[in-house]
Amino acid sequence: MARLNRLWVFFLLASASARVSVNDTLAAQIHGIIGRPEFTGCNWAIHAAKRLDHGDKRSMPVFDLRGDHFMVPASNTKLLSTFSAWTTLGASFQFSTPLVLTWAADMSAAMVTLCGAGDPSLTSTQLRQAVAEILEAAPALAEASTVTVQVDATRSSPGEEFPSSWEWGDLNYYYGAEPTAVILDANDVYVTVTPGESVGQVATVSMSPSSLGADACVADVQNSVITVSDSDYAGLGALHAYRRGDVVLDVSGSIAVGSAPVTLTVACQDPLSRAAEAIVAVLGENGVNASSRTPSAITYSCAECSMTNSTLASIVSPTLDVLLNHTLLVSDNTYAEAIFRRLGEDGSYELARGALDSTLDSLGLDTSRYSVLDGSGLSRHDLVTPRFFVDLLLHADEEYVHFLPLAGRTGSLASRFIGTPAEGELYAKTGTMSNVNALSGVVGDVVFSIISNQCPQPSSVVRQGIDDIAVLFVDV
Repeated sequence: MARLNRLWVFFLLASASARVSVNDTLAAQIHGIIGRPEFTGCNWAIHAAKRLDHGDKRSMPVFDLRGDHFMVPASNTKLLSTFSAWTTLGASFQFSTPLVLTWAADMSAAMVTLCGAGDPSLTSTQLRQAVAEILEAAPALAEASTVTVQVDATRSSPGEEFPSSWEWGDLNYYYGAEPTAVILDANDVYVTVTPGESVGQVATVSMSPSSLGADACVADVQNSVITVSDSDYAGLGALHAYRRGDVVLDVSGSIAVGSAPVTLTVACQDPLSRAAEAIVAVLGENGVNASSRTPSAITYSCAECSMTNSTLASIVSPTLDVLLNHTLLVSDNTYAEAIFRRLGEDGSYELARGALDSTLDSLGLDTSRYSVLDGSGLSRHDLVTPRFFVDLLLHADEEYVHFLPLAGRTGSLASRFIGTPAEGELYAKTGTMSNVNALSGVVGDVVFSIISNQCPQPSSVVRQGIDDIAVLFVDV
């Protein structure tokens, strides 16, 4: 018996020694990567753990470097909002956006109300179909002397159209579109620039026909794009210039003579009015002379939306599993924010953050290891530790993990890890903004989070360092 005990002790010591040897080798490799000259002065935080058994929440650490330090995570924040939604709402959840038709007592006047539900997938095509259903159910609408349109924005109350911690400059771009109660065509606007017939002519700028209601998004368009020769082409840009009382879309730069039209994507600056004008436009296409409700087409206290017997059409989103897959694959900020706000029931950010904390706490996760102000990670005030991301992913089921981009195959990882052992094996969420890069995911039984902050190198350089580290986890 004593001999067996000695053998057992020897076995345990040998196993421990082998683990230390593997971890020491891994540590040396990782420190070699982050110690490269190009990463001098960069702030790194990394944590990785290996499941004790496949699918097990229990794990043993395999590497840690400041894993409990708070870091700006960029789009890795989406792991918190989407996983919470997956846990609380379930795979079959769908947004439903009703259109309600109400009549005056004498049936001479009608009102069409779009009841905002925060659906990030709502499209012009769906809106056209819903209006067609209303006209089919209520043909008398075409004979009404007055038809007005309003949008119920209760789920995005004034002052909460977007997170207060977002930077002003981001609101110009598609990735900073407001996650309002009604999100039509991702709250984006497509601006088409067509070159003049000869060098020196001013180009033509127009809203794309596919941008239904886009004219409500800006007060004016300032066009300074010049047609130039191929050799003088220097690029195009479109930014919102804010002036007292209005918003001007400033389209500038140059376009090569004889080239195909170029389409630029910018965020709509008044998405709720845009939704109202879109309905007016579709009704007009069907012979109904409608107008937006005056003095405003937007209401934050809608009696009509409670009249369920007056709902003649509803626009239903894809199921949550489809929405989350899209959100995580392409890192869609608008989808992430809409899903995050849905956690709060009434659409408020305060309630959304409370629901997030409650959900993650119920799973046994340490909610003191993060502080987030939005659901997408666009806020630079978001702070999360790498260890928290690892703990969260240890709790995630396989279906959720497979929503993440797959190395070398899908989404934001489609062009990364190609030709490495991680290709086709590693699922992870990317995160990128100025001086911030992150990758948190799963490869085999190893769960990891790698975050770099305050690194002035181009993102492509930092991403290569992150990828080199992640590949090391394949054989752990």
